[in-house]
Amino acid sequence: MPIRQLPGHLINQIAAGEVVERPASVVKELLENSLDAGARAISVDLMAGGQKLIRIRDDGSGIPKEEISLALSRHATSKIGSLEDLESVVSLGFRGEALPSIASVSRMTLVSRNGPNAWQVEADNGRLSEPVPAAHPIGTTVEVHDLFYNTPARKKFLRTERTEYTHIDKWIRRLALARPDVAFSVTHTRRATLNLKAANDDASRLQRVAKLCGDAFASQVLTISREAESIAVSGWIGLPTFNRSQADMQFWFVNGRSISDKTLAHAVRHAYRDVLFHGRYPAYILHLSMDPALVDANAHPAKHEVRFRDSRTVHGFITQAVDLALRDTKPGGQGVSPVPSTAFFTRDMRQSPMALPTSGAIRPAVAEAMSGYQTLTNMPMTEHALPSGETAPPLGFAIAQLAGVYVLAENSHGLVVIDMHAAHERIVYEKLKASFDIKELIRQPLLVPISLSVSDAEATIAEDSAEYFQQLGMTVDRSGPSTLVVREIPALLKQSDAEALVRDVLADFQESGTSSRVEHVSHDILSTMACHHSIRANRIMTIPEMNALLREMEATEHADQCNHGRPTWTNISMVELDRLFMRGQ
Repeated sequence: MPIRQLPGHLINQIAAGEVVERPASVVKELLENSLDAGARAISVDLMAGGQKLIRIRDDGSGIPKEEISLALSRHATSKIGSLEDLESVVSLGFRGEALPSIASVSRMTLVSRNGPNAWQVEADNGRLSEPVPAAHPIGTTVEVHDLFYNTPARKKFLRTERTEYTHIDKWIRRLALARPDVAFSVTHTRRATLNLKAANDDASRLQRVAKLCGDAFASQVLTISREAESIAVSGWIGLPTFNRSQADMQFWFVNGRSISDKTLAHAVRHAYRDVLFHGRYPAYILHLSMDPALVDANAHPAKHEVRFRDSRTVHGFITQAVDLALRDTKPGGQGVSPVPSTAFFTRDMRQSPMALPTSGAIRPAVAEAMSGYQTLTNMPMTEHALPSGETAPPLGFAIAQLAGVYVLAENSHGLVVIDMHAAHERIVYEKLKASFDIKELIRQPLLVPISLSVSDAEATIAEDSAEYFQQLGMTVDRSGPSTLVVREIPALLKQSDAEALVRDVLADFQESGTSSRVEHVSHDILSTMACHHSIRANRIMTIPEMNALLREMEATEHADQCNHGRPTWTNISMVELDRLFMRGQ
């Protein structure tokens, strides 16, 4: 078959294969156009899950008569005009492909008003009508009828109305979270399904979050806001106690664009590493703002992904921001001042066969963390009654021990139940981590250096990241085009598989531009040590010992969860207790 120029309509249909996957893709592209036009209120009307009708009306700036036909032409856009514009895109759409692609696989009507008069054009199977006068307020309405009517091969891949509407609903909710300042209303088959007023303050924005993600999430979030030179992150992260069985409530917005990105997801997952139960996922809504020149929005045909110029810096910034917010997941949260206390627990070493480790690299850190725990000083708490006034500490004061497992305390709200082993485990773990700075690891030279065969790309990554390997306590040299030599590893990990560790670190570098593998493995060891060196079940504690535990919890970061993500304490209010015993009924 000879080479020939494809017809314009066929070109548009091929482009539609990249941009228009299903009705939800149409809704996403049209909504992004409305937002780019400065809309403050958008309405969406759907029929048959968007297969029969998608109508989107906005109150944006509209399109002038002389440009309305051009808007349905391929690669025609008002959002970029040069390579410099493309390299610093600030709009959601910019390729000029959405409208002509959608029009090539549907029957489309576009009505818009930019000045005193409104104009209407229609497109059907590649044929575009001349603009005619129409009645319409300032803004634009786009109607898409019979999606894929002329491409049956595409249409047969559509699912049920319910499934297609579910995909549309997900995208509308994402964009509504991205732009809380814009009002959204949605109807499906003439039934109102969503009505969101514009939210312009913190309280109303959180109300929108509650409406879109549920009251349970909105009532268990931490507000996050952090800014550096050219990057800022803000939004909400769920408390570790609010977690999911899958990553279905994780929303990232980069310069207002809803995206999915491995680097960002990994950064948040790393920050939650010590506070989530195994196999569970955090929930969050996070907005990342940065210099558009530092992020490539042209990395995916449907703009679902972005590419960062310096992914390692972005990863570190996000991890630090989320980690700082999570540190206050302790009794009383923000504003709790550490309570000085040297009182702690006499460890009965007979309860566990594990003694203090003998490794020279580990023992100083353990000894420092355990110092002061072997002796008990008296505490001036002979009465368990709360003092007069809202002056009691968050966990109150101990009153008893239950079954050798739980500490019972009374605070200003009611009864507090503490898992003493889990709580002490977190305290010891945080002290071990504080004493064992991962960036100042003691290196262990290998008697016989390990040679690894890797790909040329991996060898180049290792060579370029030699300094970063040094920060991880490892010395890795390139000895050939596809050969690496491991000469040193952290002393704490001398029993680990050095080859597997290096390969894992390289895999992390390829995926996200950074690696926390050494830190993870090191913390796993410290976590195990903390578990073995914490008070055990059936350890009889005195009231002063129990109160010392409560005060340490209030001063310890992440104290709401143990190292494995399980809760360390819970509060049963007087209202709940009264309800149990039907008091006042």
